[in-house]
Amino acid sequence: MTQQCKLLALNRSSVYCRPVDVCHEDLRLMKAIDEIHLEQSFRGSRRIRDELLDRKVVAYINRKKVQRLIPIGHKCGRWAWSRSIRKRKPACLATAIKSILIC
Repeated sequence: MTQQCKLLALNRSSVYCRPVDVCHEDLRLMKAIDEIHLEQSFRGSRRIRDELLDRKVVAYINRKKVQRLIPIGHKCGRWAWSRSIRKRKPACLATAIKSILIC
């Protein structure tokens, strides 16, 4: 096995590791989280957890479980999940010209 891994340029640990299937309950939660994220993409894990409880998707869910399920959906290519980055407002042309002329 070691020689085969060397020939294929693979790590031996990746050969022995078998992927774990996601259970149906987690898939159902990921679908509900996906719906919430599509409606309001600015919500974080706390607000998503509260929304899951308000919609009565589950009786109780821990915020950390929501945080664990978010990257799984991200790895599947379902979400473009990232922290919101405050973008600067694009300066209008007149403002840019004034700042250049003042210098």
